[in-house]
Amino acid sequence: MNYFEYTVEVEVTDDIEKKTKQLFDMIKDGRNPFYLQKFTDNKIDEDENKTKTIRTFILTSSSNINHIILHYFSGNCAKFHCFYKTHVMMF
Repeated sequence: MNYFEYTVEVEVTDDIEKKTKQLFDMIKDGRNPFYLQKFTDNKIDEDENKTKTIRTFILTSSSNINHIILHYFSGNCAKFHCFYKTHVMMF
């Protein structure tokens, strides 16, 4: 089966924490057009005394939902990647 895979990387802020909770609530209630495949937080050292956390979401969908993903994370300086994946038969 073919599907779209979206990778969103964004710095964790209060707004992103709220959006993460909303995302989990949408998934729990079944109100989403995608599946959450992976969710990770990575700490990155900016200098000796300061670190920032980057949150990565990997979402999949059977249809193209670019507009939904872009709108949901708009205004948050996120990095977006979209891949169209297909199964390759190996004989």
